[in-house]
Amino acid sequence: MRSGAFALGLLAILVLSGSSVAAAEPPVLAEAGATVTRVPTQDSGTPTEDSGGTPTPPPASSVPTANATSVPAGATVTPMPSAATPTPAPSAASATATPVPVSGSPTPAAANQMDQSADPFRDREDRMALMVGRARVNAGLLPLARSVQLDRAAIAHGQNMAARGYMDHDGPDGSPASRAAAQGYETPRGSAWLVVETISAISDDPEGALGWWLSDGVHRRVVLRAVWREVGVGYVQGGPYGRFWVALFGCRPNMLPPVLMDGMLDIPTESCGRSADAFGPVQSVRVGETSAAAASQDWTDYAAQQPWPAGRPAVVGLRDASGQQLEVHAADPTGAATQVP
Repeated sequence: MRSGAFALGLLAILVLSGSSVAAAEPPVLAEAGATVTRVPTQDSGTPTEDSGGTPTPPPASSVPTANATSVPAGATVTPMPSAATPTPAPSAASATATPVPVSGSPTPAAANQMDQSADPFRDREDRMALMVGRARVNAGLLPLARSVQLDRAAIAHGQNMAARGYMDHDGPDGSPASRAAAQGYETPRGSAWLVVETISAISDDPEGALGWWLSDGVHRRVVLRAVWREVGVGYVQGGPYGRFWVALFGCRPNMLPPVLMDGMLDIPTESCGRSADAFGPVQSVRVGETSAAAASQDWTDYAAQQPWPAGRPAVVGLRDASGQQLEVHAADPTGAATQVP
C-alpha cells in the first residue's frame, strides 16, 4: 500500500430516481472505517436485495483504515486532466418498446473505439466491467451490459470527489440517480427502476476494488443483485487516497440489453419495475447474427442463456405478453459488439 495513503470502500446508496426513499439514518461507522448508510427495503417501495456466490476478500494489507473529509459545497471544482470524461459510446441496447429498432447511431464497436481514445483508463474500467460480469455469472446471475450514460456519470463523480477531496455518494454534484439522469440515464419518478452506486479507493487495480465489494456483505448484495441490467464504471486518479473507483448499477424501462460473454448469449427480462407503457417480462425470443436473420426465425420461449459462438455478432428479438417487440444488438461487457465478418 502506498505510504501515507488511505484505502476506503463505501456502501452504495439505493435511490429511486427523482423520488425520496425512506429517511436515511445517520451514517454508522462500520468495520475498517467504511461509512454505511441504511439501504431501503421492500417496505419503502424498492425490490429486496438478492445475494449469492462466494465473496473473494482482499488482502489483509488492503483493509481501509480511515474516512474521507467532506469539503464545503461551494468549493470550486477543477477538472482533472488525467481522467477526462469519455466521448459517448452507444448503450448495448438502443431500441425502444416498438418492433422497429432505433437507427442512425454509430455502431457499438465504433463508438467504443472513440471512448478508448478519450478515456486514458478505459482498459482498466473494461477489466472491472468484465470481472463484475463473471462474478455475477459465478453467483448464478446474468452479466451486465455497459451503459455509456452510467460510465460518464461514474467518471464525473470520481473527478468531483478527487478535485474536492471528499468521498461520499451525495455531494456537490448531486446524488447517484441525479448524476445518472444528467447524463441521460433516467428512471421514472416514483418507480421501482433504480440507480445504485458503489465507491472504493482501496486499490488502483480492479481486483482490489471488486474484491473489497464482494467481501463486504452490503456491497456484495449490491453487486450481486439480480434485477440489474446495466453497469457503468469510472476510475479516476487523484484525491486524498490517490484514486477512486465508482460503479453505477441500473435498470430502466424498455432497456433489456443482451450480453455476449465467454461463449454465452445472456438475455435479460423485465424484473425491475412495471408501468402501463413499459415493455413487460419477456415471453419469447428470436436470435440471429443480423436483423434479417433474427426476423426470419420462429419465436421461441424465453430462456435467459444460450450458447453462442465466441466472436460472432448477435441480434436478439424480444416479445412480451402484450405483443410489444424489441430488437437489440448484443454487446460484451466493454460495450463492444462483434462485427459481422
